[in-house]
Amino acid sequence: MSRTRRQRCDPEPIRQVILVIGGHRQNNRYENGSWRLSRRLFERFLSDSCVVLFRPCDTDFAALLAELANQTGARQPTLVVAAFSHGVGRGLTSFAAACQARAWTIDAAVLCEPILWGRWWTLLVLYLARTYGGWTPHFPLPAAVSRAVVLFQRRDRPMGHPVTDGQRVILRLELPCGHTECDDHPTYHAIAEALAADPATPADQLMRLAQ
Repeated sequence: MSRTRRQRCDPEPIRQVILVIGGHRQNNRYENGSWRLSRRLFERFLSDSCVVLFRPCDTDFAALLAELANQTGARQPTLVVAAFSHGVGRGLTSFAAACQARAWTIDAAVLCEPILWGRWWTLLVLYLARTYGGWTPHFPLPAAVSRAVVLFQRRDRPMGHPVTDGQRVILRLELPCGHTECDDHPTYHAIAEALAADPATPADQLMRLAQ
């Protein structure tokens, strides 16, 4: 068999991974905004060289990244993440830590209503401090994230925590809806799709997608 024929028979290497991380108790057992976003990205981008995944926020992301590394030959693919609520505070944090351990970077991330994650007593203290003490906790953008878009709402509770590190946050947009509706909002889906198509999409182009 010629070398050219062998190359054609070999599977194409994975060059891009698009990961959607659901919020608390969001999984693929029932439809939700995060799941619908993953289906939208799946239908447009899935190919031999692009993997589209939807995972709940309590996934073992270190194991997931190890599996992806095996499929890519340890070469880093383009990584784009869209995460909602605890999918940011718990899921993205864990995935970014696993990436950093491998010296991988997340090329672009959409943080929709990021909520810090912790034990119930930690969350209670944060809630009391914010509600009665006027102190607002902040979510530190993981070091492995190269650039991020932050979407938030101010209509009801829970209310997304502000994200620090303004240099890597290229855009912040307020969504005209409540917390539980943010994961299904057209602006979130459109920006995630634009960054999946091109992680370097300029902020002004992303801003035009706001609805």
